[in-house]
Amino acid sequence: MPRIRPLAWANSVAGRGLISDPAGPPSLVITYVLDVGDRVAFIDAGLLERIGVDQAEIKREAFRNVEVIFPRAAVQPLLGTKDIAMIKKKDSYDATRLLAVPAALSPGQELFAVIPDDDTLALVGTSDWLPKLKELAVEWYGSAEDEKKITSEVLRVAPEGISVAVVR
Repeated sequence: MPRIRPLAWANSVAGRGLISDPAGPPSLVITYVLDVGDRVAFIDAGLLERIGVDQAEIKREAFRNVEVIFPRAAVQPLLGTKDIAMIKKKDSYDATRLLAVPAALSPGQELFAVIPDDDTLALVGTSDWLPKLKELAVEWYGSAEDEKKITSEVLRVAPEGISVAVVR
């Protein structure tokens, strides 16, 4: 499975050789984990070598896995509305589900999201809500457990990827 992590976290464990990819916003990275029961093990270059696969193969399989657990039906009804969809399965992959949203959108469509911690994904279908979404992101980020924090930024999600939204 993929896992979205703050760049600062990735830098703090840089000596461990964990594999990662850019997540879109410069403050975030995608790492990869093996889900082993009630814990996860981050995938490093040594494990790739031992199991004989490359990083591109891990990424493809990880994204396939996250698309399976993402409720695609939640996307289209949100477009252009001020409705908010909260995805909180509490399985530590809620924020990760954001990675499946670009594939659920058609060209010209966009959503806005916040992922303050591992267990929260909020999606909104219009930029009209961005100031309030930013307030919520900061509040939720501030109340999250430190080891689960991801970002207080509002993110723009489009078919071409994820970026930081401009909040005015």
